[in-house]
Amino acid sequence: TAAKLQAVKDKARQANDTAKAVLAQVKDLHQNLDGLKQNYEKLADSVAKTNAVVKDPAKNIADAGATVKNLEQEADRLVDKLKPIKELEDNLKKNISEIKELINQARKQAN
Repeated sequence: TAAKLQAVKDKARQANDTAKAVLAQVKDLHQNLDGLKQNYEKLADSVAKTNAVVKDPAKNIADAGATVKNLEQEADRLVDKLKPIKELEDNLKKNISEIKELINQARKQAN
């Protein structure tokens, strides 16, 4: 019984370590997303300033098309960046559930 309890404790510790690692990765990805957001805001500001200066309608139309294309690409990149975060979130939820189950098992064995 002591060996089983130790095994459960070890598994809980491993799950906790995994959860901490996942949280660190989520934090890093969140910082990357913040950087992308700032770049996006700078890009949008630059486009607005350019459009204000340029008077030629054909140029404005071409610039708007390029801006839309850039924004679509940026949106695609942001969506791609969010996919790993979602996977990490799902993994973290799974690990937390496993930890809860291990704690419950440990309690049952302790009783």
